[in-house]
Amino acid sequence: SSLTCVGSFSRLIGFVDIRCKSLLSILQGHRGAIMQTKFSPDGLLMASYGRGEEEIFIWDLRTLGLVKTLPRPNMKTNQRLYFDWNHDLLAFGDTLGNVYSYDSKDWSLISANKIHDQPVGCVSTLSSSRLVSCSGTRKTEDLNEMIKSEIKVYEIGR
Repeated sequence: SSLTCVGSFSRLIGFVDIRCKSLLSILQGHRGAIMQTKFSPDGLLMASYGRGEEEIFIWDLRTLGLVKTLPRPNMKTNQRLYFDWNHDLLAFGDTLGNVYSYDSKDWSLISANKIHDQPVGCVSTLSSSRLVSCSGTRKTEDLNEMIKSEIKVYEIGR
């Protein structure tokens, strides 16, 4: 597809046709600068996050309407904290080291676990039940030690 979306510091999300470089539509609703957007695996929904906000917005791309907000507690930071949406799983972390995962079919909370001692900078879904996360605090210059202490791979209960 030639459709992509771009977030802005003006709190807007623009949908762009990259073939002809034209703006197709704009979404509004965030209170902070847009830090991340991610299309659902089927391309029908999109998740977005604004700086310092305590929720992730879920948009329906067929109607360009907001359909759901997911609580993202403990986000008292302006750092980028990345989330991932793959398979039927949307996963993200918080500044206290917790990782949350939601089933994107019915938006039920699958798990909320303390995984790290520091803020979770990134979460990736490896499968519908397996995640990898990184705290990103960089307590050491030694790459091997950092991998052992800051990167976690784990299964979630489903």
